[in-house]
Amino acid sequence: MENEPIPNSKNKVLVKVKAFSVNPLDLEVSRGYLDKFLRLGRKGNDVEGVRLGKDFSGEVVKIGGGDGENSTGKGRKFKIGDEVFGAISAADFKNGTMAEYLLVDRKQLMKKPKRLTHKEACAIPFAAYTAYACLRTTGSVDRKDPKRVLVFGGGSAVGECVARIALRSGFATTVVATAGKASEQMLKEEVGVDRVIGYEKKKKTREENSNGIISKEMSRDDSDSSSSSSSSSSNNNNNNNMSGGSIDDGQNFKAKNSRFVNDAEPSFDVAIDTVGTSKTKFQATQALKKGTGTYITLHGDMAQLVGESGVVLGGAQASLELLREKTFARLQYDMGYDWGYANTNDFDATNLIEYLVDKGLLSVKIYDNDEDTFLGLESVERAFRALRDPSKKGKIVVEMP
Repeated sequence: MENEPIPNSKNKVLVKVKAFSVNPLDLEVSRGYLDKFLRLGRKGNDVEGVRLGKDFSGEVVKIGGGDGENSTGKGRKFKIGDEVFGAISAADFKNGTMAEYLLVDRKQLMKKPKRLTHKEACAIPFAAYTAYACLRTTGSVDRKDPKRVLVFGGGSAVGECVARIALRSGFATTVVATAGKASEQMLKEEVGVDRVIGYEKKKKTREENSNGIISKEMSRDDSDSSSSSSSSSSNNNNNNNMSGGSIDDGQNFKAKNSRFVNDAEPSFDVAIDTVGTSKTKFQATQALKKGTGTYITLHGDMAQLVGESGVVLGGAQASLELLREKTFARLQYDMGYDWGYANTNDFDATNLIEYLVDKGLLSVKIYDNDEDTFLGLESVERAFRALRDPSKKGKIVVEMP
């Protein structure tokens, strides 16, 4: 790709990829998720006509227009040799960060701080964009009126970013998170959440499929939902439905007894759910303020419906489904309801993420084991296996030689 001409556009930049992360969305697409929408065939993890990967970090090697340095109308400047990081759109499957070179719009680029490695930088952007969307584009929080925020799955990449952005940007007065023991210390001491509500992992059940024995649980400690804002596995759809009037595994949940709302503190203004089960939804109904509280889930049905029915019909079905969920939540629980989706074209989000990362205020825990590293495109298959392994904590990152 390095030898291919750059389109004559000042907005395009060619980046030599130094590292990319592996997200649950990549794994699901490689297995055939959204096949109908993408109209592709697949063989194992090789998806014809589709490029996988959303996060990246690398070096600028060519700039559209050929003059070596350009800027957008809003003044974002890059030059050849700059180290950059960023994320591409969740809906962009023609492009992909799992490559040696990436042609990307400059508005999707941020300058990488020298103190960060490419491995550390590439783990941040897609999760951060998703977190920002949950906090801001839904209209749930504002610096003029900071909120009390509850995060389900605080140890996931998105959950960690929600807490960091909310606290560092003045969007929240209080952040409380659910998390497994592996993430509790990090959330308290590094992120600074007010309280961590621990929980025990579910026992794994195993089932036989055509690929052999696999675990039904895909959560990695706290459900690594760095890309679940754009996809929701069909295995979770029954658990994600809140409109049936009964909530099986959360029916006997008592918020105060489980410390979601202490007797001496008010309820929450916003609950952001990266886990997406019927239990976490029910817990949110008990913890949110009646009338003004808002529940935001990363596990909406948009991607699935579009994948099954196409852009036009599926989009219409998703709009109706969201309206139905909103109406049910208001009538049944007197709370707001919304879906959270990453928007990598949000200029305000890009500016804030770049600023927080530059100041050392925003980061994502990565899986870092000297004896188990991922190097080069040939290691992607092994990286996918690591993503499915709940014992490997943190974002899975592949470094390029």
